Amino acid sequence: SPLQGSSKPPLEVVVCDLVNASSCGNNCAKWILEIGKIQDITIRLGYEMEFEEPFEICIKNSGKVVHSYVDFLKEFQEVEIFEG
Repeated sequence: SPLQGSSKPPLEVVVCDLVNASSCGNNCAKWILEIGKIQDITIRLGYEMEFEEPFEICIKNSGKVVHSYVDFLKEFQEVEIFEG
């Protein structure tokens, strides 16, 4: 399957305010971004998911908006260290 058994979380995004995407593999990143183009979504992410550029992601923990994977990694790690 294209989503490797992880098809439920992206479908829940449409009906829920917050989705735990930590159980999704990196192959879900494309679909999370696609859904985000249609509507604002909030996901909880416990690892550095590999989002393909270009994108616009707001890290709610810090309020910063990132547009590259390098910036995403930097911000993710800063927030993780701060909160961890």
